[in-house]
Amino acid sequence: MTMTTETQKTPNQMSFGERAVDAMFVSNNAVADIKAQFASLIDHMKTVESSSSNPEARSTAATAIVQIQTAQMWAVKAITFNT
Repeated sequence: MTMTTETQKTPNQMSFGERAVDAMFVSNNAVADIKAQFASLIDHMKTVESSSSNPEARSTAATAIVQIQTAQMWAVKAITFNT
């Protein structure tokens, strides 16, 4: 695997979701696309977690973030299985 060369961001320029899926580390365009989509979902859940005053909602959003990261890893594995 290699880092993407298209419009690379530094870690400080990346969203929470992009850092969570390690968006800089991709092997092909399909992986980059999948990671971008999962990063967007993680960013949405991070907003829910940060903006809620309900502890259960915050906990549920945090759990969703972990599960989305897991799904992202499996999706990347599926895409790159035979490469």
